[in-house]
Amino acid sequence: GKLGVLPEVTIKNAKVTLRKEGAADLTIEKIDARLIAEGGQWTLSGTSDSPELGTLILQGSLAPESNRAQVHVKTATKSHLTQAILDRLPLIPASIWEEFQIPTMETPIDMWARYDLKNKVLHYRIELAPENAKISIPSMGLTAQNAAGTVTIEDNLIQFRNIKGQAFGGHLRTEADFDFRQPVSTLKVPTIQVDDLDLKELPKEWNIPPLIRKTVAQGK
Repeated sequence: GKLGVLPEVTIKNAKVTLRKEGAADLTIEKIDARLIAEGGQWTLSGTSDSPELGTLILQGSLAPESNRAQVHVKTATKSHLTQAILDRLPLIPASIWEEFQIPTMETPIDMWARYDLKNKVLHYRIELAPENAKISIPSMGLTAQNAAGTVTIEDNLIQFRNIKGQAFGGHLRTEADFDFRQPVSTLKVPTIQVDDLDLKELPKEWNIPPLIRKTVAQGK
């Protein structure tokens, strides 16, 4: 339908609690925002604070003609995140964090959510640019320290791009895709480069022949 007659709405010092099954609440406080009608849609803009995420910049819109709503939230600066905080982020299924973990990192956060009101379909996208991170992919037996790169989570597809870090006594660079959009999840690793690594430390999942491991261990 068309927009009704509504004056500009000002929101001051509001608080929102986000709840996710199996995780602690995530609180957004000190919300200061404006809701105005313009260009055939409602538009929201403002800022808020989160004890876990820091200062947040808020944007949103509701377009009745197209039956679409969207929300855009990003941090004003880098945030220090732990896996406990990531577990509480909305929209991301808990099963994703079972396949990879980021116990600690410094990163900006950019989150989008779009909802089709007519078809009741939700899409989301979260962009991270971790630095000084620890990234673990248990299925690969991989843990990288002091890692940096980009991580994008979009509709249950996780993309690691230009991930660089320290692992297995050397330096590692990799890219990978985790796809959770089908009943059976898949992992693709199109690129993995290692330099100066200690071959003896490579995980058994990588199927390094025992003879090569033994030869390297003996310094031959």
